[in-house]
Amino acid sequence: MKTKIMIPAMFAFSMAFAPFVANSSITNFTNSELVEDEKTQLDLQELPEVLKNAVAVDETAAALTITEAWHIKKDDGTVYYKVKFDNNGEELVKKYDAEGNIIKDTQI
Repeated sequence: MKTKIMIPAMFAFSMAFAPFVANSSITNFTNSELVEDEKTQLDLQELPEVLKNAVAVDETAAALTITEAWHIKKDDGTVYYKVKFDNNGEELVKKYDAEGNIIKDTQI
């Protein structure tokens, strides 16, 4: 008896909210071209000297273990390095410019 009442009730409920769900998924797309940065993962054994020196000088990063390193070239030609460190089980991400200066610190 309950299923004879519940199934039509669920159907009516879903039909009542269908217009809201349909309208929420409308997205306007433009014809803009997305340009992604050129990313190259670096071998941890062969890091560039600039990056090695930057990490050695950085007090917080010098004691941490590097888990990943990336060489990233933006579409405007600027180059930077993104380095992920293991900070006692937490991931610490630092970005360095081509000269080895810190751009941004983020804790994920």
